[in-house]
Amino acid sequence: MRITQLFPLALAAGAFGKSLEDVLTEQSETLSTIHSWLQSQMAALAILSGAQGVTILAPSNKAMDELYKSNFSAHLASDSNLLTAFLSYHVLNGVYYSDHFINAGAANFPTFMNNYPCFSNVTGGQVVQGRVKDGGVTFVSGHNTESAVQTYDLHYDNGVVHIIDSVLCIPHNLTGTVVSKGHTAMAGAIRETGVEAAFNHARDVTIFSPSNNAFNAIGSLAINMAIEEVAGILKYHVISGQVQYSWQIMDGSQAMAINSGSINFRVEDDGAWFVNSARVIASDILIGNGVLHIIDGVLNPSNQTATPNPAAATQAPVFDGATTTTCVPFTSALASTSTVTSEATAASTASADAQRTGSVGQPSNSPSATSQATSSPISSLASSPACSRTMSATASTTKSATVYATPSDGPFDGDSGPPQNSGPRQTAAVGAAALLGGAAAFVNWEAAVQGW
Repeated sequence: MRITQLFPLALAAGAFGKSLEDVLTEQSETLSTIHSWLQSQMAALAILSGAQGVTILAPSNKAMDELYKSNFSAHLASDSNLLTAFLSYHVLNGVYYSDHFINAGAANFPTFMNNYPCFSNVTGGQVVQGRVKDGGVTFVSGHNTESAVQTYDLHYDNGVVHIIDSVLCIPHNLTGTVVSKGHTAMAGAIRETGVEAAFNHARDVTIFSPSNNAFNAIGSLAINMAIEEVAGILKYHVISGQVQYSWQIMDGSQAMAINSGSINFRVEDDGAWFVNSARVIASDILIGNGVLHIIDGVLNPSNQTATPNPAAATQAPVFDGATTTTCVPFTSALASTSTVTSEATAASTASADAQRTGSVGQPSNSPSATSQATSSPISSLASSPACSRTMSATASTTKSATVYATPSDGPFDGDSGPPQNSGPRQTAAVGAAALLGGAAAFVNWEAAVQGW
């Protein structure tokens, strides 16, 4: 049944004078597991029941079963702060019925998860993306995990509930996200040059991450570059103070990178888009502090006027004299690390892996049509030999994981403007801080969940 048929039925049903508990009880065939779980967490249930003007994305029994199969469920049971962050990511700040998603098209919807710098270091709180797909609504969360709505518009006094077929994935940091997609060269480069903490924790960023193939294409130069040169190149791939999604990029528009270089955008009639001459091959991947786009070329700050050949399947490198190497540059920085995934990867381990591959714990592929198939972080490192680097180590390769409240507080200058989120029909009357228990409850999950 298409969602255009469902909204009038929901209105006809009335449902005024109905509590959240009533909805969960009535939908016991689909929501009994999450209902029981919430009953064991009475404080969370009380807050959810009392919150006004919200949309709850309730995982189905099958979705919860997949979650229970994972190690992540044990961490949720033992860490109340992680539990509240996880639950709050399933609560949208506003009342959104099915017709809203149809009218909005691809849009972001702010959640109650806005008080945890590791996961939601974006103005207005972390978002989920709503998309109309195959006549229904799909929510996209961290790692481009897709959660389809099974049942719409379950109205109750304080809002509305939609039932989804998998739990949402809390967006991860840049490092963990690119590694999970198999783009280990970017992760190694930011680690080796010492900018990892800055890239992972600067607020409101848009990051263009070259694929491993892109780094391979300039491998002969990359393995001999000085740290400062590599760091300068990497900074040309980051926009600070602006979270820019694909649908916001206009043909001919420009943006300023954190190295003050100009980035030029080109959008084709068929929807393909380019950053300077690099083609975007996977877009709109949520990360803890903004959004990530994967590109097929390394941007050159000394060649800012490079233009693409849209007819070419792969764009040529924009570094003079560069040739391909058989090894993957920069991955030696990761070779001694058992895993570089941390923070929020666990949120997707259960249902996201099961959803993408059909079995929990297997390597996952992005459901996005433009995303590339990837393997797990460990198998990626094993199958792609790391290059031996000869660059001078004139900069520290380790940084403390400082959390920056705004770009001006951290290593990047620039104003922090709010992202363009889809406006709700009704604004939540209870703040996210009430749901999450305030910043004092924050724990450093970067260290606590390393290696989950």
